[in-house]
Amino acid sequence: MLRKLCCVILLIIQRDTESTQVIGGSRTVVQGEDVDLSCRLIETDEELEQITWQKSTQEEKQNHNFMLISPNGVTNFIALNGLKGRVQFIGNPSENLGSIRITAVRLLDEGTFTCIFSIFPSGTYNVEIPLTVLVPPVVSVTVDVPIVVGENEVVLATCVAAGAKPQAEVRWNTGAFSSLLRTVTNSTQHVNGTTTVLSHLLGVPTRAANQQQVQCVVNQSALTTERSYNYTINIHCKCLLLPLSYTIDRHCKYILLPLSYTINIHCKYILHYCCPTL
Repeated sequence: MLRKLCCVILLIIQRDTESTQVIGGSRTVVQGEDVDLSCRLIETDEELEQITWQKSTQEEKQNHNFMLISPNGVTNFIALNGLKGRVQFIGNPSENLGSIRITAVRLLDEGTFTCIFSIFPSGTYNVEIPLTVLVPPVVSVTVDVPIVVGENEVVLATCVAAGAKPQAEVRWNTGAFSSLLRTVTNSTQHVNGTTTVLSHLLGVPTRAANQQQVQCVVNQSALTTERSYNYTINIHCKCLLLPLSYTIDRHCKYILLPLSYTINIHCKYILHYCCPTL
């Protein structure tokens, strides 16, 4: 009889410990924002001995302890490695809640965090919490060199979405001018996991293209909404700068002027062979 009773007690204990677990889920945060990593021990009445937090991140791949919390809530920080001054315990040991908060999250904080509950007598229970860090792109619309009116296709503008994680989507709105333009897009992935996208807008630099309004549109998961960046295409003339009294010299220098430029009669120089009528 006593043996049967012991077996029943052990079976009940085994069933109880099998249902005991730590719950928590993956988190995603935008670089620079704060994030809460939540974990809770459920289905147990055993005595809490300690809560331990471990991490394996981009900054340090080796998994290691960085925070210990005692049953009375006293926190001991160890080997923070980049989290110093940015991590705090926001849980409640009396409720088996072991949550922490990380402020001003960096890309280097991305990785796996592990919440471990040590209880007596059954031992330790843990949950892994993957942390994903999103990085918004730095966007600019530029042109490498001044565009000169001509007959050959050139890059009229370049939209750069730099240092994003994940890679940004870049497209152009060109309105009625779209049939005369095309785009070429390429990307470069960096060692830190971010990507830079360059989208080139190509077309023939004619007079009709001058002062046309185009728009670079960028979409990426770290952005709350799609972003649009307006740009005005500027076409220049390539002119010879010559003295008022001159003999044509093959060493004359060229200058670039906007198509809307008006020659000043008081200028020391005259402009020779200005823009072709394209």
